[in-house]
Amino acid sequence: LGQQEKAFSLYSEIANARDYYGFLAADKLNKPYNFNNKPLQYNNEIVKTMRRHPALARARELFRLHRFPDARREWNTMFSSLNQEQKCAAAKLADEWGWHSRAIAAVASIKEFDDLELRFPRAHSSTFGKYTEIFLVELGYTLAIARQESIFVIDARSPSGALGIMQIMPTTGQYIATKLVVPSFKVQHLLNPQINIRYGIWYLRKLLDSFDQHIALSTAAYNAGPGRVRSWAPEKNPIPADIWVETIPFNETRHYVRRVLEYTTVYEMMLAQTY
Repeated sequence: LGQQEKAFSLYSEIANARDYYGFLAADKLNKPYNFNNKPLQYNNEIVKTMRRHPALARARELFRLHRFPDARREWNTMFSSLNQEQKCAAAKLADEWGWHSRAIAAVASIKEFDDLELRFPRAHSSTFGKYTEIFLVELGYTLAIARQESIFVIDARSPSGALGIMQIMPTTGQYIATKLVVPSFKVQHLLNPQINIRYGIWYLRKLLDSFDQHIALSTAAYNAGPGRVRSWAPEKNPIPADIWVETIPFNETRHYVRRVLEYTTVYEMMLAQTY
């Protein structure tokens, strides 16, 4: 509307927020992002005590045995009985063990959102690193997709049937396996992290190519399917990407795109170690 002074005043109110709209507002004002990274403070004695907690030890061993449903049941029963400091310690230990989904869920449950190392882990780093290099997809973007899709739960299953860390539908997995010339595809292969991550990153590369490297369109397509996204694109006059995101007719996909773009920004910062 041409009301720049009023617009900039409104942008200033949210430009320090570490979220999708805060980052957009900072862009409008040409200001650096505010990541507000504050690692959790732990009581070392409580951490030592929690290391010896029988239920936590059982959950850890079940996780290491890949008995994931049993491990989560043990964890959930134990976690609900802990106080705030004990929950912080449990989150730290889960992160140490590579059980990142429990660490993420733990800090969310106690409303501690500023420890970015806990909330945005670089899980399965060698696998993600390998296939992002092979398929030429940005690592931060790929981690953001996985973080939003499954919080890195290896055996994640959605109500619609999507599987694994990158939440791949069985039919999509079969299609990808054919394109990658993988013989004897089986649905359970999608619960193997290395296979799942490889397939997910290949599919991201395909979507980026299909949508002229446009990250918002490709992200929406990963969630809702490329056919729907093409039908949502403006037919004649182009519009700015941030406005287009607000026009996505599916609430889930609109929320998904915002979150992935926000998480991509956080991961890019963490990978560059600039906070």
